[in-house]
Amino acid sequence: MRRPAELLAMNPEIFVRRLSDSVGVSIDTFLQEDGLQAIKAQVSSAQSNWAQGVQSFHDGTFSLAAICYAVCRARRPLIVLETGVGNGVTTSFILQALALNCAGELWSIDLPPLGSFKSGGLVPDNLKSRWNYVRGRTRAKLPEIVKKLQSIDVFVHDSLHTYRNMLFEFRTVWPALSARGVLISDDISMNCAFEDFFRSKGAFFARREHFGAAVAN
Repeated sequence: MRRPAELLAMNPEIFVRRLSDSVGVSIDTFLQEDGLQAIKAQVSSAQSNWAQGVQSFHDGTFSLAAICYAVCRARRPLIVLETGVGNGVTTSFILQALALNCAGELWSIDLPPLGSFKSGGLVPDNLKSRWNYVRGRTRAKLPEIVKKLQSIDVFVHDSLHTYRNMLFEFRTVWPALSARGVLISDDISMNCAFEDFFRSKGAFFARREHFGAAVAN
């Protein structure tokens, strides 16, 4: 059994400052802008209008989604790749950032549970033109998508949070990250895969709450 995560969470302000320093662009301004508040309100409204019983445990938190948004606004990526969509909270925030940038596209890999669950049900229709959804397991789909895209500017892991799967995804994507590309991972407190991998790479990495970020050299 793998040991639990040991990396301590940073104060949110320190996390944002250190991540900005590593990326080379301040992300704090984008955490305050109207575009972020607009997509948060839109997603919140859509969630409240859904019938009771809709599974929400597959979704990232608004704090994670906001960091993804701000990183994408600041970094102005051409290619963003995410694993795990759920209802599409984080997906929506990323697509909003790309729309405001007037550049970039998002590739998402997800295998929803059996039944009537549909990946990305919260994603606004007006943001879908920049979205490429790939249905399937990340172990089957991630290597071929990374090979197809060749270079990735931002990667977000939010699929199966086992030590084995997280290491697989980090190892697959990290060599394809562009200079100062950003890797964001949800639920890094579930095991030590995040800290083990990035300590071995000598890259900047930090934890805020339940998620973390690392920046390629």
